[in-house]
Amino acid sequence: MDTTTDKPIVIGIYGIPRSGKTHLLNELKQLLGDNQFQFMDSSDVLDRITPGGLQTFKLLGEDAKKELRELAIQTIADEAQINKKAAVVTGHLMFWNEEIEAAVSVCTPMDVKVYTHILYLDLHTDSIAVRRANDITRARPALSLQHLREWQKADEQELREMCCENSILSSVLAMDKTSTSEVGELLLDLVEHNVSHNLASTTAHLDRIMAVKKDVKTMLVFDADKTLAPFDAGSMFWKKVYAAVGVQKTLFGDPLKHLFETSGYTYTAFRQATMTYEYAATYVDFEAICAAVAAEIVLYPEIEPILCTAGGAGGYVAVVVVTCGVKRVWELVLERYGLSETVAVIGGGRLTDGYVVTPAAFGDSPVDIEMMVVADQAIVVVGTENNRSKSMDGKLLSAINDYNLKPRQALLPSTARPRLTEKQLPIIDLTNNTILENIFRQRVYHTTDTNANKLLQTPMRDSNISGPVLRQAHYRTANYLTLSILSEVIGVESFSVDHVQGTKAEGWRIRDEGKTTIVALMRGGEPMAFGISDAMPSAMFVHAREAEELKDHHLAGQKTVILVDSVINAGKSASEFIQHIRKTFAGIRIVVVAGVANAQCVRKGDFAEMMRSDLDLYLVTLRFSENSYTGTKGVDTGNRLFNTTHLA
Repeated sequence: MDTTTDKPIVIGIYGIPRSGKTHLLNELKQLLGDNQFQFMDSSDVLDRITPGGLQTFKLLGEDAKKELRELAIQTIADEAQINKKAAVVTGHLMFWNEEIEAAVSVCTPMDVKVYTHILYLDLHTDSIAVRRANDITRARPALSLQHLREWQKADEQELREMCCENSILSSVLAMDKTSTSEVGELLLDLVEHNVSHNLASTTAHLDRIMAVKKDVKTMLVFDADKTLAPFDAGSMFWKKVYAAVGVQKTLFGDPLKHLFETSGYTYTAFRQATMTYEYAATYVDFEAICAAVAAEIVLYPEIEPILCTAGGAGGYVAVVVVTCGVKRVWELVLERYGLSETVAVIGGGRLTDGYVVTPAAFGDSPVDIEMMVVADQAIVVVGTENNRSKSMDGKLLSAINDYNLKPRQALLPSTARPRLTEKQLPIIDLTNNTILENIFRQRVYHTTDTNANKLLQTPMRDSNISGPVLRQAHYRTANYLTLSILSEVIGVESFSVDHVQGTKAEGWRIRDEGKTTIVALMRGGEPMAFGISDAMPSAMFVHAREAEELKDHHLAGQKTVILVDSVINAGKSASEFIQHIRKTFAGIRIVVVAGVANAQCVRKGDFAEMMRSDLDLYLVTLRFSENSYTGTKGVDTGNRLFNTTHLA
């Protein structure tokens, strides 16, 4: 991702002579004033810095002219830096008289270094010819319409390539369709929008999405193109744009393909893509093109039920589609499938969206890898060989080796050739109900924001309480967590009991209670372990100070093992027990129970990695704490529980 710098904003207004650069500059100055901007004509600056003025400049040799042009643009940048304003300056890329064979470039290395944005004025050459003929301020050589067209085409093409290769944001303005006020709005957007603003806007949009989902425990993030469906909506969009304006796509190609190949997947590249879409919207009905593209997109049959299931998952699962392309296309696709109320879309395509996306737990290309690295579960969607990223294998392998990424791959269709090896990238079947259950299954539980937590945590946090009273508080907490949460995690089963009226009645207990082992991590976990044992009287109870003290006969034939500790900080002790258990018992359910857990333990570190990769591992805690404080000596929980603070 790009980073912000102290480089001043310098916005060039370009176009062949008589495109209206100076006129637009003057109108913008009247419209926007000089609080944020300084408006400058490059000819005026050359006149100011050249001894003898502009007339002397015209008589100089090319080397001297180049030196002064570089000094002029550097002067503009320096003044913008000093005045803390954005510079808006008219400029030229090339001159081309009809009697010479090729255009003469007047762009200098300093121009490329200084400009942050360039706006190119695209005025119909018929209008330019009329303006040239009617210009009474200076004598201009007669140029044919054909030559003006070739000049303008060469000017625009070279400018596009220069900007693309040097990370200069550019846009072409259709001057017969664009008002001065619209250009003014664009300038204000260019000045305001940077990486920090983009992140803030994207975060705010995500916050608005999450505001209506109060109890989300699982977030599914999907890339859009070639992940939700075997289609590239961007390529389809440009094909329809070219058809609408009556030109062959092969004449211009996909404008974004070259952009990303040249600039990579950076903030600047995606911002440029948005400006390119904005330019297209001046020539075509943007909404109609999006609707036409969306109508042709059919979701993968394996993906559709996942989106539908997540939408009906009781509010604890949120689904977000993140697209680097046109957000509106995918909004319309999801609307057609009846998913617009349950699946949100984050993406750009228009400046009015306010941000661009540089993306997902479900993805198909290198741009998705960054989000896959931080996801709890990463799934690479692998399409047919002619419809997938060619560079993904190498980038994916690097992420696996360098960032310990542990993705799986879903072959869509199932006949697609897998990526890498099955050991590096295990294959999963998205139509398998067990896979879907694991994706949607909640595995971290807490009561942090509840009134029950407020009441139960009070004696546990009170430094004046210790010994039997504190042990009783831990006991009550664990008993509450067993009845309210473990009963949901493990489930319950019915059995027959003797009713007081002398008949048989249906009773209930924790499922497979007799095949459950409760492990008290000594010594701080013992009081809570007794609280769980009281609610599960048939469960085996084991004391263990070290993982090796937990023997095979404690676990053989068991369905569940419950590891109990009073506090989890980084999760080091729990991790050691989990590793020990998994060496022999890969399929047993492990539930870690604690009175309080540091929130960082599920975000980073060995324990967090285990929570991501081990789908039969659960965490149940009364509350999460952002406080990374670890008790020592007199305030250590173990010492407080057993009145040994004086021995610390």
